[in-house]
Amino acid sequence: MLVDPASLAVMGGALALAGGLGGSAVGVGLAASAGIRILGIAPGQRRNVIILSTIPMTMLFYGFIVLLIIVITVLPRITPEATLGLAVVAIGAFAGVVEFFAGWYV
Repeated sequence: MLVDPASLAVMGGALALAGGLGGSAVGVGLAASAGIRILGIAPGQRRNVIILSTIPMTMLFYGFIVLLIIVITVLPRITPEATLGLAVVAIGAFAGVVEFFAGWYV
């Protein structure tokens, strides 16, 4: 095999984390811009705007949890002959895409 399965597994975790990061960034930006408009109308809603605009940030934590699960539980079980690395990359990519769109549309 040209690529080590362990490095593919770490790449899958990195893809999950990157999807969570991107979704969080886009979601927080959209929620904060909507919150700024609300503050123009009702300035007393500052606390609610801050709390609600940070909700998309949970996708970052989910991506980090997926990365930790891959590194702690999956990575020690991968042998050099296994094709498990490709499966973990696919799972990480899928989790990253889901986290990105979930953070964007929360």
